[in-house]
Parts: sequence; structure tokens; C-alpha cells
Amino acid sequence: MGDDFAPELGHVNGARRFSQAIAEGDGISLVAEVADLDAAREAEEHGAESVVLRSPLEGVGDVTSLPVLWRTPG
Repeated sequence: MGDDFAPELGHVNGARRFSQAIAEGDGISLVAEVADLDAAREAEEHGAESVVLRSPLEGVGDVTSLPVLWRTPG
């Protein structure tokens, strides 16, 4: 993620790119919006291809290897 777009997410570091995650598998991808670390962990356990955040979530990269998408308000 570029620091100009969302500087508060500069520390987020994904193991895979989102485009790579959705290209793999059977063609059906689940993108899960999460609000806390437990939800991020559970999303990965249940087969999500990425997680979506609406606000910064410190430590998300420590609990999931999924790509993290940032959803702006609106």
C-alpha cells in the first residue's frame, strides 16, 4: 500500500497480493470485512481470500497472512 493513500496502514505487510489470492482456487472468492483481530483470524480459518478494514487495526498482519484491503468511508 502506498504511504500517500493511507499512511496509517504503512506497517501492513501481506504475504500475498489480492489479485493472486482471488486468481487461485475454484473461482469463488470471499472477501471478509473485519473489525477486530479475532474476526481476521476466523476469516482466514473459514476460507476468506482477503480481509477488509474500515479503520486501522494494529497487529492484523500478525494474526493473518491474507491480503488486507482498506475501505474508505462512503
